[in-house]
Amino acid sequence: MAPYYVDTCIWLNIIKKEEKEYESSKKFLDALMTLKCTVLYSGAILRELEIKLPKQEFQKVKNQLNNGSSFREVESSVEDRNKARRIESQYNFSISFYDLLHMVLARKENAILVTRDEFLLDVAKVYKIQTMKPEDFLSTI
Repeated sequence: MAPYYVDTCIWLNIIKKEEKEYESSKKFLDALMTLKCTVLYSGAILRELEIKLPKQEFQKVKNQLNNGSSFREVESSVEDRNKARRIESQYNFSISFYDLLHMVLARKENAILVTRDEFLLDVAKVYKIQTMKPEDFLSTI
């Protein structure tokens, strides 16, 4: 089974218990754990979480990711970052560098990119990267 690269927005849905998306995001992650799927994250995910979360909450999440058997950190290379920068420029900086880096890393790892960001989903489609929303996954199990 392919690994899943989970975008920051999904992590935030769960961590912040965001009303509309919390339930399906949590069920999605729980299902991945039950099925023993590999969940990928990167330094970019960690950086975005660090910016958006209080320090103690971020440390707790970081420890869970670093110590969880289903989680694997993906390193980004200079080439990966340059590729994301080139795509960012092609889109006239209308999509964030971090989103594009997530996309590049998902492709490099042959992973399914999981996000709710419609623009990122559209751009990923152009680059033939397999994507889904948590609800898409849940409808298959």
